[in-house]
Amino acid sequence: MKKAILLALLALLVSAVKAHEQKETSKPGTEVIVPELVKKSFAEEFPAAVKAKWGVEKAGEYEAEFVMNKSEMSALFDEAGALLEVETEIEKSGLPSAVTTALTKDFSGYRIGEIEKNDAKGKTTYEMEVKKGKEEFELVFDANGTLLNKEAKTEDKEND
Repeated sequence: MKKAILLALLALLVSAVKAHEQKETSKPGTEVIVPELVKKSFAEEFPAAVKAKWGVEKAGEYEAEFVMNKSEMSALFDEAGALLEVETEIEKSGLPSAVTTALTKDFSGYRIGEIEKNDAKGKTTYEMEVKKGKEEFELVFDANGTLLNKEAKTEDKEND
């Protein structure tokens, strides 16, 4: 009986250590160990994806950056393989007219940088950087043109 309990505890300890190793955040030059369930979900969701590179967004979340249909994309999965978020780089012409109208009205004269369409939890948002002189912001709009977030960019933020 004692041996059975010891073996069960040992197995639990080994699996806990293994899970912790997989949850470590990715560091430059280190290979990310992606769970098989995540790889399988990625292959099913994005069969035409090429040039996939894996990273760890935070403990237990794996991000694949890839190209599909000539678009740069990223997909975020939890360790069980559930798709949490998809980001797709788009052109300004791909923005909903309500977002374009809001940008013209509230950010006239700002240069628009990279634009991403973000699909998460059944909601679509549009994220972008805008700059005018030394003033620079990260903006998030919903599809109706409502500004959800406006964050001033700082030197530290630019290096992320």
